[in-house]
Amino acid sequence: MIAIINCGGEDKDPEGWRTYQIRINGETIASFRHRRADGLGICLEKASRAVVVEMGRELIMELEEEAKCNQQKPTTPVSKSDSGAGS
Repeated sequence: MIAIINCGGEDKDPEGWRTYQIRINGETIASFRHRRADGLGICLEKASRAVVVEMGRELIMELEEEAKCNQQKPTTPVSKSDSGAGS
């Protein structure tokens, strides 16, 4: 199930700023701030952007971790006999 949860905010104005979370199957995927007065359409756009940004952030972290692992692997020099030269 996909849900956009209103987590409230410090603004006492019922139409003021609120923090929302996007959850998929109970797991919080992303969060964003929204003014209720701006309406549902804007809320859904912000939710979409928040998910895309978070997915991009996770991808960058995965790529950085992969690059770090690749840098730590010892490299073995290739000898002429291994390269197929002269055969």
